[in-house]
Amino acid sequence: MKVVIFLLVAALRDVASFSCGKTATIFSTRISNGKDAEEGEWPWHGALYYRTGPNQPHQYRCGATLIGPRTVLTAAHCIVPNGIAIVPDNVLVKFGMISRNHPGSNAKSYGVQRIVRHDRYDPKTLQQDIALLRTVEEVHFSDYIRPVCLPSASQEDIFELGHTVGWGLNGGDQLEDTLQHASLPVVSYTSCLRSNPTHFATVLARDGDSNFCVGGSLDNANVCQGDSGGGLFQVRDHSWFIRGIISTGPQTVRQMHGRCDTSQYVTATNVSYFREWIDKVENGWRNNLLDLADCGTDDHDVSIPEEEKPTFLQYPWITVMEYKIDEARKAKAMCGGVLIHPRFVLLAGHCVCESCAIITLNSVRLGDYNLSTDPDMETMFGESISTYTQTIPVEKFIRYPTSANQSRYANDLALIKLSRPADLSSVNVRPICIPTEADYPIGNPATVSGWKRAGDAASVVQRESVHLVDNGLCEQQYGRIRVELGVRDSFLCVERRVKATNCGSFLSGTPLQSVRTDYDGINRYYLRGLYAFGLSRCNLNFTDVYVNVSYFGRWIKEVVELEIGVE
Repeated sequence: MKVVIFLLVAALRDVASFSCGKTATIFSTRISNGKDAEEGEWPWHGALYYRTGPNQPHQYRCGATLIGPRTVLTAAHCIVPNGIAIVPDNVLVKFGMISRNHPGSNAKSYGVQRIVRHDRYDPKTLQQDIALLRTVEEVHFSDYIRPVCLPSASQEDIFELGHTVGWGLNGGDQLEDTLQHASLPVVSYTSCLRSNPTHFATVLARDGDSNFCVGGSLDNANVCQGDSGGGLFQVRDHSWFIRGIISTGPQTVRQMHGRCDTSQYVTATNVSYFREWIDKVENGWRNNLLDLADCGTDDHDVSIPEEEKPTFLQYPWITVMEYKIDEARKAKAMCGGVLIHPRFVLLAGHCVCESCAIITLNSVRLGDYNLSTDPDMETMFGESISTYTQTIPVEKFIRYPTSANQSRYANDLALIKLSRPADLSSVNVRPICIPTEADYPIGNPATVSGWKRAGDAASVVQRESVHLVDNGLCEQQYGRIRVELGVRDSFLCVERRVKATNCGSFLSGTPLQSVRTDYDGINRYYLRGLYAFGLSRCNLNFTDVYVNVSYFGRWIKEVVELEIGVE
């Protein structure tokens, strides 16, 4: 994303304002084949350009379809010409364009950061002919640029007619300048195979599911070179869905260059069949669950052990929960928390007491290091650095829903919505990343950082290296004292391997984190757990229970998107 502050807010507002599969103007669903498209009629259709070298011009190659703020769908063969994969730096995608030669003010170009083609793509048979592109920056939605909807993985209904668009070759063997659209009937597997057994026995999927045939238009319209990679669309419940990706068809033998034979059927990749693959790829290449651009950054080399890094400014996502107790004037710090978004803090659920009469969670303090001083002043690299805290009132809190028969220790998680976004221009206030995969390996050792309840240095951020152990150990130990921990995957069992100088417990909500190098080469901290409770503190054999944040990832994402979407 492009901006550090408010980026996800802006992105989600974009998505809310420009729902998938909607156009700014109402167009008839009965499309005249082979006719010029109108401005804004197909706002998700894009043009794929690439160059063969750094100093070469970009040339139009294929169609492409926008399916998300940074996700573009196309055919795999479009980015692997002649069996050679094109590098992302040499690729551009353009949206909002009707004329190829005169794009106009509505057209926007986007660089490509990453390309993923299906791992079983076969360039000889064109099986699994699907690829995803991730743009360098987020695509700005408008009346002329919007995403199309994706069908579900289980959407197996038979549709009779698909609609496609493109700038492919015309009757004069020239690429069209003005975007064309056409309606193509869906053809049965048997009819397609019988029409040209030599060709379709190779390219038509034997399972009958991963691709399908279209063609045989009454108006003799069809797709040709240059239309590959574009979508085949269907309208359902007043929204457009992409059902196929134009792949390949037989070529003529009478003309030069193996031009397409528009009298025959063509195959299209079945998007429903690959829906789970699309979701998996998107989840895998996001930096984090909330897709923040500047979360959890660690400027140290990955080879430097955690204990050799400073604690000052190293963990700018840790926060202090401030409570107003009865009529006391000064707020009291009783729990910790973690900034996961400019507007949201994650904390242990038991730190929120809805029924308490004399204690109220009033505000959140961000950017603190030494609880007894403000500003904090430390010397780093021979230079004196001062940082100030930010105190932001709580707008609302949302606890993870629980049922009456669940253990009081289960699902111990809550979200705080701040009354205003945190100022991320301060070096001591940054959100941490949340992993997208529930099974993301945390590795050992992991790090706990925050404030402790007691001890000589309790007012200053402490750090400990810990190890995750099998959750069965915690279930066994806590079962002896009749503490039920909930679903096994919902918590993490953590053990100290090195004796700490201060064996006091951390504040509830203290983060457990680890560093990984993302695909973009940046080292980032990822939040794995929040401290919930523990046993004995002054020996090496105790275990602590942490809330497994990844287990609750879907809920966290849904709450954040819902809360931002209603603003």
